[in-house]
Amino acid sequence: MLQFMHAVHRRCAAALAGTIAIGLGACGSVQPQRTPDAAVPADAADAALPGDVGIHGCAPVALITDVESTDPGYGNACIRGAWRLEALNGTTTPDAVNQPSNAVLVSPVAITSDPNPFNTSSTHAVHVSGEGQHNVGENFAYAELFAALNQPSDTEVGTVDASMYTGIQFYGKLSAGSTGARVTVGNLFTAPAGGMCTPGGANKTDCYDNPGIELVMSTTWKKYEVPFASLTQYGYGYPSPVGPAFPRNAITEVRWDIVVPDTGNTMAWDLWVDDLRFY
Repeated sequence: MLQFMHAVHRRCAAALAGTIAIGLGACGSVQPQRTPDAAVPADAADAALPGDVGIHGCAPVALITDVESTDPGYGNACIRGAWRLEALNGTTTPDAVNQPSNAVLVSPVAITSDPNPFNTSSTHAVHVSGEGQHNVGENFAYAELFAALNQPSDTEVGTVDASMYTGIQFYGKLSAGSTGARVTVGNLFTAPAGGMCTPGGANKTDCYDNPGIELVMSTTWKKYEVPFASLTQYGYGYPSPVGPAFPRNAITEVRWDIVVPDTGNTMAWDLWVDDLRFY
């Protein structure tokens, strides 16, 4: 079985998002990240609801970002975030491995060839690539592209209420060797800010086991539509409601995770993302 429990050993680089000046007004209310509540039972996701933890958000418009600039940051009246790449080892472009916390902000690049046929007016897209990520002992490797949804600073994490939407949509190109990649959606059950999971916790209490789904690989532009109800967890972390009960009203981020094999190096991978939105 492919290893994907790297979140236990991952060092979060959320502070990077705080370096992006988005220049927006208040977007709902947000709270600083807090210590998980030990009173919440670890074996019952329905023992606490997102509304119980005191972190509130806003209702976004459909478009998260059209990626039409070289600025890693993006935002609107509700959405606040920045593109970020993290990787434990191997190599990546841009280079995350040799940066503090193994993370780097990602500036969208100009589309100079192979234009996006789903949006012929698009001029920029997010492009990341890499290879060679490998597990070392009990340190599980990772390579992840992040899109925060409501993170106005390095100490505040908010949510968005996407209850009126079916899922997330983006245009993309993906090659990821034999291991593939997943897109996942974080929420208050799987994010430390929710106070229900414990980073590095055992016995299904760990954070970052975001519900997700394997992506179909395509070397040409493809329209990806990912229903919230289709997302499932690996099962190592704190349980999130899935299926129709997925907490669309309390989501925090979208991730693209390159799956690292149990043994050996991750083959060369390449990912493009354009026009991220809810649908």
